[in-house]
Amino acid sequence: MRIGLPPPLVFAFAIVGCLCCGCSNNDPSPTAPTTPAAPSQNGAPRIGALIAAPSGTGLESVTIFTFTGQDVTDPDGDQLTYRWTSSDEAAITSSTQAASHVYDRAGSYEMKLTATDSKGLSTTAAAAVRIGTVSGTWDITCDSRPAGFPAQFVAAVTQIGSALSGTITGAGRTQTFPAPPSVASVNQANDPRQVNFGVEGFYNPWGDSDFYFHLTADAALTAMSGSSQYCGSVAATRR
Repeated sequence: MRIGLPPPLVFAFAIVGCLCCGCSNNDPSPTAPTTPAAPSQNGAPRIGALIAAPSGTGLESVTIFTFTGQDVTDPDGDQLTYRWTSSDEAAITSSTQAASHVYDRAGSYEMKLTATDSKGLSTTAAAAVRIGTVSGTWDITCDSRPAGFPAQFVAAVTQIGSALSGTITGAGRTQTFPAPPSVASVNQANDPRQVNFGVEGFYNPWGDSDFYFHLTADAALTAMSGSSQYCGSVAATRR
């Protein structure tokens, strides 16, 4: 009798052959999954400072304050929009980094600038200003004057808005101003802190021509200096 291959060997061959079933040298190697890049975080705008000019105390209804945002940037380069608000509740219409405003009443106020980027993030900066008047009593010294003209005057001044009125007293004589009333437009305070008051020649008890003080108030509104038709230089101090 002829004996063939033992069954165990045939079974082993079949297993070895099956290990290569479906194998191909062209199969692509597996790749690692990719993670999407995280979106960059939006940064808020920056305002270095909000500056008010002129410095010091302004005159009510007169001084034009200009507010300027300095070193305004956006870290993402976004386009910015600007909004202004004032504590006197006046409408500030500027849409740029600068705005101007006149305050109608004496007091302390705050101006704010808000810069907003295209994604809605914003930053606000503020500047404070103080507003006053030249109302009060002023001791006035007149230098380089004509012979016989008084060296000392006292002016009682009332400021309402930009208009000035009151009395001037010197060498025992007192004259109200404006005189005549039709020259009220000459007796005015002007930007930034200019002060002009006096009388026309017919009403001047110390001379025969117009007599006006043309003064500039300091930043604290406690002193003024300037000139007049009769005085080479004038110094005024608030009592």
